[in-house]
Amino acid sequence: MGIFGSSGKTQNPAVGMAILAGAVGGVMSLVLWLFAYRPDTGLFGSYGREIAAQGVIHDQLRILAAVFGGIGVVSAIVASFGGRGRWTTATGVVLGVIGLSYPVLTWVADLTGGIGGPL
Repeated sequence: MGIFGSSGKTQNPAVGMAILAGAVGGVMSLVLWLFAYRPDTGLFGSYGREIAAQGVIHDQLRILAAVFGGIGVVSAIVASFGGRGRWTTATGVVLGVIGLSYPVLTWVADLTGGIGGPL
């Protein structure tokens, strides 16, 4: 055992941040996808109706999903420079991309004037 009770095992905190931020962004994005495809769902009660109507909560969730998804992707890329933890780094990237999926695709649809589909 090393000094200060350390066993010598090192961990990369960027991987943990990537997975956590990617998971938070991914959950937000999945909720937004759910309401894009099934706006009549009773999930979340009155909050769900506001999300389905693309109100203020919808916009806030979309921004937060983009921020957390972006943090997840960037943190995973930074963590990959450490050279270890390939699976955890890949998990952070995948969760971050899921978090970015809804915001990026809806912003692209907004910029192009809407290209059809559920968005």
